[in-house]
Amino acid sequence: MDDESRSTPAPVARPSRSALHRRGRVAIAAASLLACAGAGVFVALDQGSGPRDRNGREMGASSPTRQLETSCFSDSCTAKDPKQTGCAGDAWTAALTRIHGVYVELRYSDACKAAWARISWGRPGDVAQVVADHGRTLRAKVHYDTDVYTAMTVAMTPSGARACTTLTVGDHGCTRPGGTERLTEPPNPPTPPSPLRYGQPRTALSSTSTSFPECQPVSYLGLWWRVLVQE
Repeated sequence: MDDESRSTPAPVARPSRSALHRRGRVAIAAASLLACAGAGVFVALDQGSGPRDRNGREMGASSPTRQLETSCFSDSCTAKDPKQTGCAGDAWTAALTRIHGVYVELRYSDACKAAWARISWGRPGDVAQVVADHGRTLRAKVHYDTDVYTAMTVAMTPSGARACTTLTVGDHGCTRPGGTERLTEPPNPPTPPSPLRYGQPRTALSSTSTSFPECQPVSYLGLWWRVLVQE
């Protein structure tokens, strides 16, 4: 059999340059939309959380399936640390005031029936005090940083105690007796700006909002239109 009688495979059609370019634009548009969709889901999940306290914990009622573990109750909590006993697990602010720029809080635990004082935005030497109706007073001094809290005193209701402070500048003051309203905790103290390096200015980014300027739905709809309709 000669060579001419052998079957020759038909040539494979190759996509044109315009078709390849169009496929590339489709892939880019699809990847961009997927990235923006993921970012939108992330932002929605983050912003859908409930209000949070100054330590980043979500505020609100404790989960009904989770029981608070504490090691004291009422009188047995006197002069003990609220964190070490577990009483800080359900603590809330029952009274709040500000004296010479220092926040003074009465903290209360329903599970332990105990109260304590906490001061924020203070300075070393400032003193926090919790004063109970039965006459017991407990104190704690700021040794470093800007805040401190006292040990606990028994209080069957928040109204059975007050929080006070004595500042190094000479000011003294107290909150009212605790109430039934759960007050918002003070914010974190402002952080001093870090020094500039190599003479370059810093660009401040807001920590309260998240934006994705590159994700604009109108722009991407236009991109899809150009990809699907135009060559």
